[in-house]
Amino acid sequence: MNAHNDQSRALPVRRWRDGLLVLLASSSFVLAWDAWARRSSLLPDAAAQIPNAGAQRVEQIDEVRRTNELLRRILERLEQGPVPVRVVEQRPAEKKGEAKP
Repeated sequence: MNAHNDQSRALPVRRWRDGLLVLLASSSFVLAWDAWARRSSLLPDAAAQIPNAGAQRVEQIDEVRRTNELLRRILERLEQGPVPVRVVEQRPAEKKGEAKP
């Protein structure tokens, strides 16, 4: 009779535990399904802006103008005549392939 009494006490605890496990499993399933269904919202929103092609083109044109101005100044300097160049001898330790002491 004692064994029967222990089984009758264990039965409600087992039912309660099984019910709790079913509730946890179903809740987990619902949460997983919801996350899968809305997975696009889990990704961060893009923070990039639409490129302004006009502003990019203006920047490129300005850069080309600066480059052309520098080239014009170099050409003017070269057309003025010979460019003085001073040749400096390298010290023995500074020659290529040799390590400094």
